[in-house]
Amino acid sequence: MVLTDEEMNVIDQNNLHESSSHHETENQATSERNDVDFDEKYVRQELKELKDNIDKHMTELKTYVDNSTKLIIDMIRSSRTQPTQTSHQEDIGMNIE
Repeated sequence: MVLTDEEMNVIDQNNLHESSSHHETENQATSERNDVDFDEKYVRQELKELKDNIDKHMTELKTYVDNSTKLIIDMIRSSRTQPTQTSHQEDIGMNIE
């Protein structure tokens, strides 16, 4: 089978178009992968910053709860060691009788 020059040109144009299209598709896929990689890195960075921020706030909250609990315990202990005004008056009243 022998092809004419015109048929060869049509074949060459089709091959050129397919080849060009293939390279464009590869370039687009590479670009999309790069975009995904960038987006993934950006999202990971954002998540890391969010985690660090949450960790900081949780540490502050734990410190606040610890200090508040210590204060409450100290107040309870001090109220047990100090006689109340009512119990002191009852003690006086019992000694008089």
